[in-house]
Amino acid sequence: MIQLPKFTFLNGPAGSGKSTLASLLLAQDPDLCLLAFADPIRMALTATFYQDYLYTPNSLNLKDSVTKASLIPGTPCSHRTWMIEFGKFMHATCGASIFGELAWRMTYDSNVAYPRFLVDGLRTEGDIKPFLREEKTRDLCIIRLHREGKDWGGDLGAYVDPIGVPFVTINNDSTPEFMLNRLKVVLGVSNARADHFPF
Repeated sequence: MIQLPKFTFLNGPAGSGKSTLASLLLAQDPDLCLLAFADPIRMALTATFYQDYLYTPNSLNLKDSVTKASLIPGTPCSHRTWMIEFGKFMHATCGASIFGELAWRMTYDSNVAYPRFLVDGLRTEGDIKPFLREEKTRDLCIIRLHREGKDWGGDLGAYVDPIGVPFVTINNDSTPEFMLNRLKVVLGVSNARADHFPF
């Protein structure tokens, strides 16, 4: 089992394999909790347009590419466009670290039940700043995923490399198992802990 540090962040463009790697990591570590920087955006969209789904979270998959591309009923706007524009609005009105603040708060509230967190969708340095402020850097790690033909495009993100935070880049041009095996190789041990990271 790969035992990641307290906070691991997945950083990569759409289609690079973040969700696949997250599923693999969660399957082999029952003490790992998955969160996403975009969770508040998805919750805001659901609360605005799909109130009936608020208490049935599996009814609307806003991570699905087909759903994201589809129009919000009664509007000329796709789910994806709404989420991008809402994200811009939040950054403009609340600051560049707003989604990092919300994500850190979610981990703080869940810390009793989970010792480790996998946070999907790291896009900007602002996202990780609250964790840098509140946590020790040895408790943080960034996994950057790259896949041929996948780039940031209109995602308003970039590969993040804050000074002092250990990171590893995985080129995901093969099978899902390749990503997990590559991560094991890079970590250097099969049961890797934060103090074993060789970065």
